[in-house]
Amino acid sequence: MFTAVMRDNHIARTIGDTTGRAGCGFMTAAKPLVLPHSRLRFRIPDCVRLRADGSDEVAGIAPDLPLLPAEGEDRRAWAARILVAVDADLHARGEGRESR
Repeated sequence: MFTAVMRDNHIARTIGDTTGRAGCGFMTAAKPLVLPHSRLRFRIPDCVRLRADGSDEVAGIAPDLPLLPAEGEDRRAWAARILVAVDADLHARGEGRESR
């Protein structure tokens, strides 16, 4: 929901991976799904929140700047790549430090 609100209201740009494709919550008292072999129980969201463009959050929300960690990359290196990507995006949009 947070990502959808930020994007639909043009408040923020997002970076990373597509959101988890979850619904908005639980509208009925449906019984949980029980896996037959492990007996694990899951409650599955059963409603959809529509976005400004008519799509729903269940489809997932693609980031403005897709950026996943590379294989074997540690968190520090990934964070450094994120900062470089954000800085490049700000400059491309005319919002970099030089434009202030």
